[in-house]
Amino acid sequence: MQWNTYQIELLKELYPNKQISLAQIAVRLGNVTTAAVRQKANELKLKRRIFWTQAEVERLQELAGEYPKKILILRYNNWAKLNGYVQRHPSVIYDKLKNARISTRLEASTEYFTSADIASFLGCHQSTVSHWFKYHANELKPIAVDRSNSKLAVSRKRFRSFITNHLEIVERYRQSIDLLWLVEILIGKAAV
Repeated sequence: MQWNTYQIELLKELYPNKQISLAQIAVRLGNVTTAAVRQKANELKLKRRIFWTQAEVERLQELAGEYPKKILILRYNNWAKLNGYVQRHPSVIYDKLKNARISTRLEASTEYFTSADIASFLGCHQSTVSHWFKYHANELKPIAVDRSNSKLAVSRKRFRSFITNHLEIVERYRQSIDLLWLVEILIGKAAV
């Protein structure tokens, strides 16, 4: 089959959008089979993908900064499933967060904090916070965020209780601590 310039340009425009079927593309191109569409796309090295909708990006923005990344992914995919959107692989979500420049830095109003989040707010090493998770587990009651690499998080309420009972931590890291975050933790409403 001979392809004209118009058909090739239209194929380049339509083929990457996985939400448009090959049959629909064939009809739009006129007098073309789906096999011919697939063959020409392979020759042109075109890839199919599912584009992000504005609603999906807005949902990511709502979730970012409120949950650790692993929980964000679970919440996003649950929302997507309930609302008829495509559930996406974690690496695709990470890429979208990065490419759309959506900040995932957790704020003081966050429901859960990972050891990395707490370390960045206190200005200490992440292994120090992991040590607290291990040796103060009864007090902090960390939850598993990602079982594959044993990543843990604690609720804001539990961390507030822990930090008020261990003010020596605040004293030790007073030079590097994010004071606005600490004040919000200590006097703000705790999310359960």
